[in-house]
Amino acid sequence: MPALALSQAAKEVLRIADISLEMVRESLMVLLENDERTLEKLRGRERMVDSLSRETTGYLTRLSQRRLSDEESRRGISLLYIANDLEHIGDLVNNLLELAQKKIDKDLSFSIEGSIELERMHRKVMSNLEMAINALTMSDLSLAKKVIDSKMEINRMERELRRAHLSRLGKALPETMETSTIHLDVIDNLKRINSHAANIGYALLGEL
Repeated sequence: MPALALSQAAKEVLRIADISLEMVRESLMVLLENDERTLEKLRGRERMVDSLSRETTGYLTRLSQRRLSDEESRRGISLLYIANDLEHIGDLVNNLLELAQKKIDKDLSFSIEGSIELERMHRKVMSNLEMAINALTMSDLSLAKKVIDSKMEINRMERELRRAHLSRLGKALPETMETSTIHLDVIDNLKRINSHAANIGYALLGEL
C-alpha cells in the first residue's frame, strides 16, 4: 500500500532530520571549544545520516516507480528532496568538523569577537533549521514559508560577518589572522546549511 509506505518513509525522514539537527547544534561546541570527544561522536552520526539518507532515497525512488495517485506522487517527491537536503546538511556538518580538526591540530582559537559572531550566525541557522523540521513534522506550510523568507536575512548576515572579519584582519589581530580561512569557511558552511533548510521549505510547499 503506497500510503503506508509513504508514511513509513516520512517517519524515517523525520528521524534523519532529528539527528541532523542535533549534529548542527553540537558542531558549535566542537568549533569554539576544540572538543575532540564531541567531534568523534558527530563523525559517527554523520556516517549514520549518510547511510540512512541513501537508504531512504533508494526506497522513495523505488516507490516512485509504482502506480501512485497525484497526491502520493507529490508527497513522495517532496520527501525525496528533503532526504537529499538532510544528507547535504550532514555533509556540511562534516565540513565543519574538518575545520574544527584543523583548528585543534594547530592549537588555534578564534578571537572573542569572531566567536561571538559565529555563535550569532549559528543560533540563527539553528532557529531556521528547527523551524523547517517543525514545518515538516506538522505539515505547516506557513512555517515553511517563514524558513524560505529567512534565507535573505542569513545572506545579509553572512556579508556583514565577512566585512567585520576583514575589518579585524586590517587591525592585524593575531587570533584573527591565524584563523582567518577557518573562520570564513565556517560562515560559508553555516550559510549553506541554511540554504538546505530553506530547500526543505520549498519542498513542503511543492516549489521544487
